Amino acid sequence: MKPKNRIYCASSGRSKLLFATEKKALTYLKFNYDEILQENGIAPIRAYYCECCMGWHTTHIMEGNHIEQRIEKEWTEYEELEKWRAEQNAKRKAIEAEEKKKHKLHNDAIYNKITELIEQARWQHIANDKDLAVKSLTDALAMLVDVKKISGLNLKKFTTKRKEIEYLLTLYKHD
Repeated sequence: MKPKNRIYCASSGRSKLLFATEKKALTYLKFNYDEILQENGIAPIRAYYCECCMGWHTTHIMEGNHIEQRIEKEWTEYEELEKWRAEQNAKRKAIEAEEKKKHKLHNDAIYNKITELIEQARWQHIANDKDLAVKSLTDALAMLVDVKKISGLNLKKFTTKRKEIEYLLTLYKHD
């Protein structure tokens, strides 16, 4: 006959029978072993004191270190989870670094192209080809307008270039 004194045991993580004394737990084993074995195919063989429940449970496990094994298993799972998190964080940082590198290369390419157009305009102005100089500066200005649409670019240095282009355009228009 099974007693109705089942409670949830936090240390084992499941519902268990709870006995007030070791003697009561062992008596339960003595009189119910065969019936439990027939029903479940496995039966408890010993009693142990549970500090969490402050009472006695029965178990089919030979040694009393199952709680330590469970804690060690959970610790191992925790360490594996932390390792996975660290790997994911490292991957995310690597992707962010690669994106930042791409943005910098793109930023530098646009900046160099604008600088090249400004220099080209100066040489065209020296060669007395004012119309081509204005066209080069206008193209550079158009690139600067597109720069504002691109995220991740250092707009401060582009603002300096914009002021330089606008100044040169005013000079060329007065010539």
